[in-house]
Amino acid sequence: MTRTPAKTTAILTARPGKAAELQALLVGMAPHCRAEPGNLRWDVWGDPAQSELFLLDELYVDAAA
Repeated sequence: MTRTPAKTTAILTARPGKAAELQALLVGMAPHCRAEPGNLRWDVWGDPAQSELFLLDELYVDAAA
């Protein structure tokens, strides 16, 4: 059986004045999400030009993971 990797990319926009809270939440989630069975990648990036924007990039071994 061949596994097809499952990838999710999301752009998140913090509410006005909440960028630091959203960043802290996402950074705090990272180790837990990376520890999930089947996780290959879980990264979050902030946009230096727009502090309220974050990009979430997830990759799992398959959709079931």
